[in-house]
Amino acid sequence: MRHSPGTMEMPWVRGEIERDAARAERTRERRYASARKRRLKATAGRAELPPVRRGAEWSTSLDADDWRSFSKRLFRRLGGEPAGPIGRALLEEIATAPVNLEESLVLAADIGPVEVRWFIDDVDTVDIYFFGSSELTALVGSVHDAWSEG
Repeated sequence: MRHSPGTMEMPWVRGEIERDAARAERTRERRYASARKRRLKATAGRAELPPVRRGAEWSTSLDADDWRSFSKRLFRRLGGEPAGPIGRALLEEIATAPVNLEESLVLAADIGPVEVRWFIDDVDTVDIYFFGSSELTALVGSVHDAWSEG
């Protein structure tokens, strides 16, 4: 068998890599669509939330897998909607969102309304922002510190 001059790669290897990347992208798109549909269904018909006091902000950038791990812990601590079906769908929606997507959602947490805003800078990175009271940012910061240490 021959391979292309000047490369150590066999000709079919590039095709396999491209097929795997396309398959991974299709899987990501399906997971995003499914999570978004679940989140929209869970938020349909809920009562109007009071406006978020944007007195404080906490933000960071995380890998998509790190976002899943951190958000599970954080959403449990926030309680209310983040700890239920809306939060479970939202964390997966954010982790699989397409590049250059920026959205936000207000959630009713045990400490009051919380605005979660996200921006997907590249396929594997989530820029996440939490807006609300200083109590919220202290809670998010302490959960993040415990998560990153442990």
